[in-house]
Amino acid sequence: MKKQSMKSRSARDVALDVLLRVQNEAAFSPLALQAELVQSTLSPVDRGLTTELVYGTLQWQGWLDAGLSPLASRGLAKLETWVLILLRMSVYQLACLDKIPAHAAVNEAVQIAKKRGHDGISKLVNGILRSWLRENQDVKPNEKEAALLAHPKWLLDRWTAQWGKETAHAIAESNLFRPAVSVRVNTMKITREALQTELQHAGYVIYPSPISPDGLVLQGGTPIQFTKWFLDGALTLQDESSMVVASAINPHEGSRILDACAAPGGKTTHLVQRMNGKGEVWALDQHAHKEVLIRENALRLRLSKPIHTRVTDAREAKEHFQKQSFDVVLLDAPCSGSGVLRRKPERKWHPSSQAQTELRQLVVLQRELLESLAGLVKIGGIFVYSTCSIDREENDIQVKRFLADHPEFELDESLGQMLAETAPQFDWTKTGADRGILPGMLQLLPHDAESDGFFVARMVRI
Repeated sequence: MKKQSMKSRSARDVALDVLLRVQNEAAFSPLALQAELVQSTLSPVDRGLTTELVYGTLQWQGWLDAGLSPLASRGLAKLETWVLILLRMSVYQLACLDKIPAHAAVNEAVQIAKKRGHDGISKLVNGILRSWLRENQDVKPNEKEAALLAHPKWLLDRWTAQWGKETAHAIAESNLFRPAVSVRVNTMKITREALQTELQHAGYVIYPSPISPDGLVLQGGTPIQFTKWFLDGALTLQDESSMVVASAINPHEGSRILDACAAPGGKTTHLVQRMNGKGEVWALDQHAHKEVLIRENALRLRLSKPIHTRVTDAREAKEHFQKQSFDVVLLDAPCSGSGVLRRKPERKWHPSSQAQTELRQLVVLQRELLESLAGLVKIGGIFVYSTCSIDREENDIQVKRFLADHPEFELDESLGQMLAETAPQFDWTKTGADRGILPGMLQLLPHDAESDGFFVARMVRI
């Protein structure tokens, strides 16, 4: 494949480069997209198109392949990777984007194929796309059918075994929706109501989060990270589900807290905010560049004074702190990320054997972290375990195993009531007992509040 000049790239060229990095380098789509956009000279409108093409193509990949497969005489596996991705991206435009004329999508794909390959490839691309138009011109993805095709069978089977068929299908359908942009209000600078009013006057469509008293959900408007509110520290980008952790901890002023896997610092700064800046938070991460992110976020939010950072593996935290020296220990553990597939859809397409091997390794790591950190919690103190996963092996099964080995801890059954008091408009019962989850734990699934899938367990050292 011929390399393209950075300056000459169109929105579709940039999208193709992002998708190739995701495929060939196992890059995370948000990071790859940001890196390519920074290097491009695209207009704001074209940046929006690039973003749409990247996430849409990744999200609907299974459905797109099912439609393309009968049209490739030698099979999709015989196509060069970049050609297959170009075809997926083009059919996504034809089937899912009403504002793009069919001739524009096809002609642009043919030109890209000609620039990056040769006449033979451009004719192949032209032929397949025109065949698709003849045979499928009026075909639009049916949400239920497409949702199942947009997930690998092994993953759907696993969700079905853990949650039942109906819930598994609801998760799959929810994953097709583009994630909302949510922000956490820095209530030490401004109230949620006042910030909502200011953002509405600036043209944002906005509503309060149903699951966090500190959250706002945005639609439309300038990307929030480029606005004065973000730069001045009045808000920070954070998913609503992630904000629930601070509500589950509910720290008191003056508490001493350990955030064991803290980067980039969203939960760290939220805890400081909930303590009105009166307390002490130690934030750990094993990577130096991520520890820098914690400090930068704290400085921007003007919340750095009570925060101490340290570069260390959380499994070695007991070497740095005295036993039973924290009122609260938070372990937001490394996990499979199965609750955030709408944000990182490429994770769905990891080979089954690779994904399941990684899952087993993560379960072992989570167990090691729980074991290592447990001794740092004071008697009467709180130990909170959370993940952005919806896999029970990482979540309630993991916590049950820990509790069986550590009778000095028990689940805090008041968790549901605490959350109901902070966000009474949301039905928290469906995140617990209704799913077979014990009191003291909660499991948010992606369709519950159209936010990330998230698990939290609150334990007390007795």
